[in-house]
Amino acid sequence: MPIAIIGLGYVGLPLALAFAEAGDDVIGLDTDPAKVEAINAPTAESDLAAIVTAHPEVDYERLVANAKLVLDLRGVTRGIDGDNVVRL
Repeated sequence: MPIAIIGLGYVGLPLALAFAEAGDDVIGLDTDPAKVEAINAPTAESDLAAIVTAHPEVDYERLVANAKLVLDLRGVTRGIDGDNVVRL
C-alpha cells in the first residue's frame, strides 16, 4: 500500500521503516534538507534510501497524491510521562 509520512524525525522515520519492511511503498517527506540528505546517503550500517524514499519538498499535495495513507508527524511532542503524543 502506498504510504506517505510527513516528518522524518524520531517518530516518523522509524515508522516509515517499519511500514517499508512490512512491504508497503513509503515516501517520506521532510522540509529539513540536511535530514533528507542524511537519510538518502548510504551509511556503513544500512542504506535507508533503499527502504524509504525521502524528499526535501514542501509540495505535499503532489507527492502524496497516490498515497492510500498519509501520516503527518511534524511536531510530535512528548507527554508528561515521556511518551510520544501523536494527535490524529
